[in-house]
Amino acid sequence: MTLVSGKTYQIDDATKEIWDRTEATFDILDAASPVAAADILNVDYLFGRVTFVSGYSVIGSITITGDFMPLSAVGKANTYNLTMTAESIDESDFTTVQGNEGKAGTQNRANGSHTKA
Repeated sequence: MTLVSGKTYQIDDATKEIWDRTEATFDILDAASPVAAADILNVDYLFGRVTFVSGYSVIGSITITGDFMPLSAVGKANTYNLTMTAESIDESDFTTVQGNEGKAGTQNRANGSHTKA
């Protein structure tokens, strides 16, 4: 595990960062010695992180034993196209047109679409 910031360590192998919370035992080790539960502030099962309390001093490499949930790619996109156009919309009324010498007032409206290739 690698120090992320402060007292937080994250697992190095991203394919094993989602830890199985249903696993009955997780052993967090510091220099191959178990870390007491009182010295652990938080365990982030989703991102494979462990945070120690502020008073704990790490003495060696941090390791963890337990099960993880394997990641699988379900779908992938390889290209993406985006096309946008704009058209003027006449939103004039009699009062506005009479006040500006008969010139119509327009407002732009954007239209867009996207396609997955």
